[in-house]
Amino acid sequence: MHGTFETTTVGWLTIILGWILTTLALVSVILYIWSRGHLKVSVDDILLYLSFLISLVLMSVTTWAVVVQGQGQHESSESRSQFELVAKSLLINEILWGIVNTFMRVGAILFTRRACSAKDLGGAFNEVTIALLVASVTYAVAVLATSLAICQPISAGWDQTVKGRCGNEVVAYLWLEIVAAVLDVAILIAPLYRVIQLKLSLRKRYS
Repeated sequence: MHGTFETTTVGWLTIILGWILTTLALVSVILYIWSRGHLKVSVDDILLYLSFLISLVLMSVTTWAVVVQGQGQHESSESRSQFELVAKSLLINEILWGIVNTFMRVGAILFTRRACSAKDLGGAFNEVTIALLVASVTYAVAVLATSLAICQPISAGWDQTVKGRCGNEVVAYLWLEIVAAVLDVAILIAPLYRVIQLKLSLRKRYS
């Protein structure tokens, strides 16, 4: 078909796995809403719903890039105009991915704080969760700054005729992912600090 490209195996795997995970996320959101019943919607709930909606946009952009514009193929097999569209879609994906992850992290931290008592929030746990909130927002700013400033001018990232330069995107995003992984682990460990201190049986702690 004119104007389309043969999608590679990597491209199809990206689409299939992406939509499978998106479907699982949808089921999780539905179960979460069902479990809450008539409870008042909180800020962390709103962040959860927003992150899911944005992830739908993210997957739609990815699907469009892979199927319609040929993302996943070698750069040499794409025309200039199509390469520019793919490069722009990658930039949008990076920004959307940063927003989704930030909403999820901030929502998880706020949920943890809401689930704790006032006494818990008055000690070291309060300082830890606030530090994690600041770190999550700072990371989001770093992702946005990297996405927009990795190429100077920004159009050098998709327009090969522009006289500019681009930094090493692979190294930059690799370090961002490493920081993200450490941050995610810290957010998961944070509530365990309070659970361990509770005088509960081992079975109840795991539950």
